[in-house]
Amino acid sequence: MHLVDESGTSLRARDRYWELWPLVGWRRWLPKGLIVPPDHLDAVAALILIEDYLNKQLQWPDSPNFRILL
Repeated sequence: MHLVDESGTSLRARDRYWELWPLVGWRRWLPKGLIVPPDHLDAVAALILIEDYLNKQLQWPDSPNFRILL
């Protein structure tokens, strides 16, 4: 069993979201801290945990299309 520290992953997920899917148009000139990503960040936070575990930065091959199942 291997434990991964998940502290700060929510804030890191916001930054990683903008790395994967950069802003276009006039929004790219706004400070990233003022813009909330339009999708849920849980999947991106999970990606960060996997990247930390593998010690490698991964790519997301498609546009963000997160579905929330309740």
